[in-house]
Amino acid sequence: MPATSNPAPDAAAAGSLLRGIKRRVRTRRSGASENVVAGRQSWERETSAHSRSGGRERRSMRWMLVGGLALFGLVAGAGWIASRGDGRSGKAAIEMPPPSQAKPAAEARVAELLPIMQRSVPSILAETEPLARKFLDATTVDELLPLIRNPQRAKPRLQREYPQGRIVPPGLAQFNTSGDLAIGDSSTMVDVRTRKFENRQLTFVETPEGLKIDWESWAGWSELSWPELLAAKPSQATEFRVVVKRVDYYNFGFSDDGQWQSYRLESLDGEHMIFGYVQRASAAAAKIHMGSEVDHAAMIVKIHFPAQAAASNNQVVIDEVVASGWLVKEP
Repeated sequence: MPATSNPAPDAAAAGSLLRGIKRRVRTRRSGASENVVAGRQSWERETSAHSRSGGRERRSMRWMLVGGLALFGLVAGAGWIASRGDGRSGKAAIEMPPPSQAKPAAEARVAELLPIMQRSVPSILAETEPLARKFLDATTVDELLPLIRNPQRAKPRLQREYPQGRIVPPGLAQFNTSGDLAIGDSSTMVDVRTRKFENRQLTFVETPEGLKIDWESWAGWSELSWPELLAAKPSQATEFRVVVKRVDYYNFGFSDDGQWQSYRLESLDGEHMIFGYVQRASAAAAKIHMGSEVDHAAMIVKIHFPAQAAASNNQVVIDEVVASGWLVKEP
């Protein structure tokens, strides 16, 4: 007697699929269809008097079987195509890259940022607040040097500012008064209030030793002090930290407003002031330009006193704008 083989897995799957189709169709029938099913069940127990009802039921079952077989054919065909792949390497036609090769976009963007921009605000504040407190409580130049950026360059400037080496500390009354940090490419600025009720900004710069305070921008350091500038009236370009304000003042050697644009240049404390003039359409004029919504701005400029006798002793030529803001970026 010939050995009988087990049904092929595809045939078993087809039977299961058909049974599933029947169950799904039944759950979706309308009330009229349910009456037909009930008629079919009674027909199996009744005589040939119900042959018309039985004929309708048989036709319905044929359509169900035809539809089920067609659906099974589609499913089996899709499975065969997927398993066949490209027919050459035996691999699936569509291959997904391994997860390890796909770098999350967010991580890639963070990696492109400079170190200070990768840090969280709480970590920046945790490092800068104690540094600010030590800086504003320091009483000697030696106490300041470990806290500031580029101490070798700053030391002789500090000694010029404090010849005796002693400092009257302003103290720290409140740190981060605005609640905001202005973070640049290598620095961050924090608003502070001193115990002298001054509202100021401290600039912290990223260095190999961590964040340090830029003392030069804090002090408004320039090549000459304001009294020295007004007494010497240098004719060569001199670098100065000033607060620039727009003003319309054209007089003496700078009366031609078609040639010159006038500005008011002030010291940090507002005690000293001169008028600065830049030639229109020059590179310096383009860089010093402020929008109508800006009333004043801190800048580092190079200025000189004109030689003509007609000029006033408080009028200077603005030769160059070194930086917008008082922070000089290291090369």
